[in-house]
Amino acid sequence: MHLKVLNLWSNKSLDMLLTLLNEVLPEGSSLPKNTYGVKIMLHDMGLEWEKIHACKYDCALFWKENKKLENCPVCDESRYTMNNGTGKKIPHKVLRYFPLKL
Repeated sequence: MHLKVLNLWSNKSLDMLLTLLNEVLPEGSSLPKNTYGVKIMLHDMGLEWEKIHACKYDCALFWKENKKLENCPVCDESRYTMNNGTGKKIPHKVLRYFPLKL
């Protein structure tokens, strides 16, 4: 997943790499078959994350008391980008928070 993020790989490209590696590795290896399997493995290891929407201009996070707001409390910019008529709300920015657990 680290290489995926650093090199801006798509899910499809990671799936293709995992398929190739699974063909090369011996039977019974524990390498996941696809991106979804990698995410499950990370979750099982305790490496989960929380997605938090952020303002387009980095003014504020839509978290805790601001979680239900539609516009930024600082600059009044919309939380979501235009969705081209699909009806789905797409946030401008998403922060991934990795909580520390001891």
